[in-house]
Amino acid sequence: MNTMRLGCLSALFFLGMTSYAQADTPKGAKASVSSKASIKSKAKAKLKQSSGARFDLRIGGGAMLPWSHPDQAGNNFSLAMGATFGAFRVALGTGGVLPDSRAQGLFFNLWLEFEWRFTRSWHRLQPYLVAGLGVAFPDNAEEPRVGDPVPLRWSTSHEFLGMLGVGIRYGQDRGLYISLDFRAYNHTHGGFNLSAGYVF
Repeated sequence: MNTMRLGCLSALFFLGMTSYAQADTPKGAKASVSSKASIKSKAKAKLKQSSGARFDLRIGGGAMLPWSHPDQAGNNFSLAMGATFGAFRVALGTGGVLPDSRAQGLFFNLWLEFEWRFTRSWHRLQPYLVAGLGVAFPDNAEEPRVGDPVPLRWSTSHEFLGMLGVGIRYGQDRGLYISLDFRAYNHTHGGFNLSAGYVF
């Protein structure tokens, strides 16, 4: 009799432990699912935050030269304001050329540029492609005096300006960065530009 009672109690204890384990398992699973959902929501929030539009300000300087007369290079300066959308950047830029030789005058232009960082960054280095459309204003070259060489003109009238280039950027997605790019302007000019910018 005692043996039967002991067997019954053992069976009841075993069934109780089994039901407790089965009841406890979904709670753990629910907690795990909830934790995973929280992680996913945080990741989506970070992705949404990083892909939002941010204001961008950039200043730079470099050199510009006509393909036909590479010895007639001029120092250039530029200022661009725009917005970044993840790997893309759109900016309105203006700049000019300060000639190094002869009697060339200032050369100004205004353009809209599009930049695409087409690959992931490596140690904060990231290559990009840039293209732009704009207008080149006439230079203010002075009339040469008798006996002086005829100056090479940058632009004699308002002309269409197209640009295409490749560059590399160093810095984080937000904050201070520097960039170096090489550009072709129409089929007549080329040059490089070293810039410093800040993404707010």
